Amino acid sequence: MKIRNLKSWTFRILLVWLLPLSQLNATHIVGGEIEFVRQAKYTYDIRLILYFDQINGSPAAEDNSVNIGIFSKTLNSLIDTFLLPKTYIDFVQYSYPDCAIPSISTKRIIYSRIVTLDSFTYSEPGGYYLAWDRCCRNSTIHNLVDPGSQGQLFYLEIPPIYKNGREFINSTPVLFPPVSDYACVGNLFYFDFQGFDNDGDSLVYSLVNPRRGLTGAGQPIFQTPLPGPYPDVDWAPGFGLNNMINGNPPLNISSGGFLTVRPSVKGLFVFGVKCEEYRNGTKIGEVRRDFQIFAENCPSNDPPNITGTDPISNSSLSDGDTVEITISDRCFDIEIWDPDTSTSMSVEVIALNFDSTFIFPAQRQATAIGLDTISTQICFSNCAITEDEPYEFWVIVADDGCALPKKDTLKLFATVEGFGFQVPGIFSDMSEDTLIGYIGEPISFDVFGVDNQNDTIELILTQSYWDPFYLGASFPRAIGTDTIISSFSWVPDCRALDIDSSFLIFKSFDHICTNYDSLLKIPFELTYRQYDPLIRTSLESDQVEVELLEPFEFDVLVSDSNSSEVVQIYIKVLDMDGNTRPPGPFDYNPKTDIGELQSLVRWEPGCDFLLEDTVILRIMSYDNGCIRGYDSLDLEATFTYTNEFPQLSIEGVDTTETADKELSLLVNPIDTLINLKLLGYDGDGDLILLSATGDGFSFSNLNMSFEGRSGFETANGNFEWRIPGCQLLAEESPLDVIFRIKDNSCEVVEDSLTVHFSWENPWDGLDPPNVLTPNGDGLNDDFSLDQIKAPCKFYYVVIYNRWGEEVYYTEDPSFRWHPEDLPSGQYMYHMVFENLENKGFLTILK
Repeated sequence: MKIRNLKSWTFRILLVWLLPLSQLNATHIVGGEIEFVRQAKYTYDIRLILYFDQINGSPAAEDNSVNIGIFSKTLNSLIDTFLLPKTYIDFVQYSYPDCAIPSISTKRIIYSRIVTLDSFTYSEPGGYYLAWDRCCRNSTIHNLVDPGSQGQLFYLEIPPIYKNGREFINSTPVLFPPVSDYACVGNLFYFDFQGFDNDGDSLVYSLVNPRRGLTGAGQPIFQTPLPGPYPDVDWAPGFGLNNMINGNPPLNISSGGFLTVRPSVKGLFVFGVKCEEYRNGTKIGEVRRDFQIFAENCPSNDPPNITGTDPISNSSLSDGDTVEITISDRCFDIEIWDPDTSTSMSVEVIALNFDSTFIFPAQRQATAIGLDTISTQICFSNCAITEDEPYEFWVIVADDGCALPKKDTLKLFATVEGFGFQVPGIFSDMSEDTLIGYIGEPISFDVFGVDNQNDTIELILTQSYWDPFYLGASFPRAIGTDTIISSFSWVPDCRALDIDSSFLIFKSFDHICTNYDSLLKIPFELTYRQYDPLIRTSLESDQVEVELLEPFEFDVLVSDSNSSEVVQIYIKVLDMDGNTRPPGPFDYNPKTDIGELQSLVRWEPGCDFLLEDTVILRIMSYDNGCIRGYDSLDLEATFTYTNEFPQLSIEGVDTTETADKELSLLVNPIDTLINLKLLGYDGDGDLILLSATGDGFSFSNLNMSFEGRSGFETANGNFEWRIPGCQLLAEESPLDVIFRIKDNSCEVVEDSLTVHFSWENPWDGLDPPNVLTPNGDGLNDDFSLDQIKAPCKFYYVVIYNRWGEEVYYTEDPSFRWHPEDLPSGQYMYHMVFENLENKGFLTILK
């Protein structure tokens, strides 16, 4: 065995597709990929497989979940996002474990989530794309400008999941498993990039520019994924799509996915690969991957050599020679050698146009000491036989060098003489040449295998282009001698409509030599009995009148002739131009049932329909058959609307029933409290609101308050006025308080009640005596405020004689004027209060 180079080679192929949600720069990401795998009807497993640099990556950058966006290709708009939790972790292995180095360790992290998608949402013919955008790339990449600030955009295209009236069954390709390999400068690097497709679709590979996406060092991630277009990477000088890796030959990938390059310089290089998915010649999907290859200066390694010897002429065999294999001699000799010492080599034979079990090397492992030659044989089994054309095969010898083995190949043909085994026969008991069947209905017949040599034979149903057993078919394997029999039975379901091949292929073969066989190809035609669900309603007409804000109810009845299918209804409201509009409070129950459905529809259109004359209430019904059955019914709805005026009154007060009511109340400033209870009523039962305002003044300035309680149909409010006494006299009489009531219906209407508060002068009817007789008898002896109940603060009083001379003045509110020293005659007084004054005449009699 060669001594492995244990130098710390720092990288290898890097799978780079999706990045984590961490806000850290993503230089810890080795690569990844998205898978979109069908699980059941309209149910898919969305997986993000992320490869993490375990040696250099920060543990804090390992995310617990990632977010992926699905976009419409037609509209280029975000449809939905899916948060995928972490579900699995393991480590990536080397293709050749002996080449492993301790400085490279890659963790594989899988994020996944099972989702069920709505068939109507995902039925756009143009399909959809999944995208994830993340910065930043490895800072040591050689073929990009400032790679540490360039993001990576990972991209997957999928077809619609509902197409041509039924589910479109598809899973995306699963690409090759990851490996921890690297390239050596000056040596050919190769890798089989080819993946597989669960649906048998064709895959075509090509090189493509990697995309940098919309992120950058300043914005490494978007919480909500953004739609395209997405820019490509910025190549360093001398690099581009046709020269992503310096090499001779340059980087190349075949349409079948075999990648080759002979790097000419050391470094880490990014390149992109696109895998396109085709069905029946039409492209239905696309997977894009970024890759990274690290090229290292490796120890020299000379390739091994292989030669062969013709079994008849004993001459050396060259590429393209034909070897003749007889019944008596089923082998020929080969010799292998390697100029490197202590070399371990392996021999592999690849059959190109025949069963690989018919040929094998006698020795698969060999060790050469020095330059010694090691001999072995290539042999054909007794079941091998050439009939129409020679066998084509390659004999390959490989050493165990790093990073990839060096190989030598001898390309040969062979004619092989057979032993004369008889081919068994096969037939069925079908009466017609073509099988006619129906989806959901049973199919059955018997198949027979016959061998006249009494050999052990086997009878099977093959799985060439499609898997009948996966689609529910049953055909027990039969083994026996002479004549054997097995019964085929099948109840085809919807999946059978997607079968590309229209044949059932049975095979009867010899149990010893399986290539001695006979095929029975039975063509079949499958038909689906399509029944559309039928809709009717409990309404007498398809033109209905609907009262706004009032429940409108009717029954929808759906029937389907296929009583086993699930029927479903879906209702939407359209304006007369065909635009969908929000329906308002709307319910129908149930929405689904089996065979028949009766659903109570309840609709309560709101005020937003007030300006609509007519709308369309479109009722749609569909089933879950293979080809979705569909029916629709349109109701023309016109709207009516009535709204009664709310009424406002005052408890205990008779108010007239007019649109604007007025009430006059006389108040005495000396009173301390006025309380009015407002009563509101709405005959429609609408929510009503009460309010009160002062006409030109603020309630708070005059000690007024109002508390109104809203309610449906009835409401009440309380008005309270603590009269501010003398302060009131500064206002002009009357004061108008306006009480309002309004509803919150589609067209707001209101009622109002105006109360005119007026008052009289407090002196009215309260004037003091105007005659004084100061004779000491206790009657009208003096003049004072005792006889006046004034509400205001007293300022002063002044008394004048008939000539206008002041005879008395005081600011004492408890004054008492006793004019015993003044002569009889007429006098005038002037009293001044806050916001109030009064003048009058006094006559003194003695």
